[in-house]
Amino acid sequence: MPLARDRASSRAVDGLCERRWLVVGTEAPRPGAAIDPIVPESTIVNGSTGPLVFDLDGTLIDSLGGIAATCRVACRAIGAPEPTDSVVVPLIGLPLAEMMRCALPPDIEAERVTESVVIYRSRFDDVALPMTKPFPGVARLLGDWARQNRPLAVATSKSIAVAERVLAYADLRRHFTVVCGGDEVSRGKPAPDLAHLALDRLGATPDRAIVVGDTAHDMRMAVAAGVRAIGVTYGAHDRATLLESGAHVTIDRFDDLAKLFDG
Repeated sequence: MPLARDRASSRAVDGLCERRWLVVGTEAPRPGAAIDPIVPESTIVNGSTGPLVFDLDGTLIDSLGGIAATCRVACRAIGAPEPTDSVVVPLIGLPLAEMMRCALPPDIEAERVTESVVIYRSRFDDVALPMTKPFPGVARLLGDWARQNRPLAVATSKSIAVAERVLAYADLRRHFTVVCGGDEVSRGKPAPDLAHLALDRLGATPDRAIVVGDTAHDMRMAVAAGVRAIGVTYGAHDRATLLESGAHVTIDRFDDLAKLFDG
């Protein structure tokens, strides 16, 4: 089951990583401020057949618990306090180094953050991967869309090598034309780079595409890329956070995507 979270924990990233916006060059929405939709909400439903760009963790796969557990293993290994789920989960979706920096004490040395990242990567396969599984309905719907030749892509903060392993483990890789990892761009989410890369590889334009994700980072990426966004509420961030970050609509189950697109 997805980890429990509340709006306060979903907003934790704003306080812990506020300076991230200076790094990626993307203006952060004011806390509590809604983002104007790019297009009317009605254009995202009823027969939409354009490319779909999916986040991975918390959107396609139930992996939040495994990520949080691996984060704690890495923190413990360097002698740092182990962060709670309420700290780690809102950070999921950011680049790994940023997630670890924000999960660790704010005064920790940069070298120890780097060490924690190395340990996280070395332990991911034996800690997080066995806890990873697709959400209900994901494999079926992806298979349906792939058979319909609908362009499908993954845009994840995971490195491309890890993303490929996770998708293969979950038996989802065969459905995707394109997989883009965070180590393939110079700026991670919420900058638009990953969305742009996915669309470039699909040969698609932003006006026809839709981003589907579970975090504010995904929604802000979509807004920055000029792409419509659907937020899923069963992942890391809650409905209010997703809407305030730019989601045009939100859904509570992956199966609800079929209802949106089929009308």
